[in-house]
Formats: sequence, C-alpha cells, structure tokens
Amino acid sequence: MTPREIWTSQSLGTHFMTAIYKDGYLYGVDGHGPANAPLVCIDFKTGKEMWRIEPEWKDTIKTPQGDRATALAPALASMTLVDGKCLLKGEFGHLAWLDLNPKAYRELSRARLFLARETWGMPALSRGLLYLCQNGPGYD
Repeated sequence: MTPREIWTSQSLGTHFMTAIYKDGYLYGVDGHGPANAPLVCIDFKTGKEMWRIEPEWKDTIKTPQGDRATALAPALASMTLVDGKCLLKGEFGHLAWLDLNPKAYRELSRARLFLARETWGMPALSRGLLYLCQNGPGYD
C-alpha cells in the first residue's frame, strides 16, 4: 500500500514533542516559543482545528529579593498519554494531569517540580516510575 496525503494543516506545528492520538483526535503543542506555544486539538479524520488555548499558570518564585508572583505557560511542553489521561511536562518544570476531549481540556492537577528553562526532553514512563530531565539550571 502506498502512503497518501489525506489532509494538511498549519494548526499543529509540533517542535519538541510528538502529537498524541486519543479517541479520533490529535493533541499537541503548536509553535516554537514560550510566548507562542498553545495546546491544540485537531480532528484526525478531517484536520479541522477543534480548539486552541495557551494556559497561564500563576506561580510564586522565591528570589534573593523575596517572593515574586509570575505566570508561566506550559510552553514547549511534552505530552504523554497514560491510562486515557494526558501527563504534560511543561518547559519550565511543571507537571500536570489533563483530561483531553474535542470540546476543551480540563486540568486535573498540577505541580511545579522545579523551575528551570528549556526543560524540553520527553519524559519516560517505565514500571510505574516517571523519569524527567531538567535541562537548564534551577532558579528556585
């Protein structure tokens, strides 16, 4: 069988991750930068974009000058499908459980494991253990 193109789309230009497939839809991160990397859902059969959102996660960072409020996005995140839910590792060290569907996404829980830029490596899940790589130096 010869492969053939079914549809093309500019809606999901993955950079550091591979889109995940769930129940007839593709989910992934579109874009190349922390300020422009929304989560996107695309209908796998048609290529139609179902939704696009760039979450903003409010957080407090400890600095030598005191606590500083900030808002970080998942940015160039990695998504892994685990037992029907999505485990998302954000570029700056956040880990979130998401419930994905074609109407929206729902954040089930989130934690900041560390604060470091350029944490792009895909996580690995093996025998119930999650392995993460912190690429840059920590800030917190």
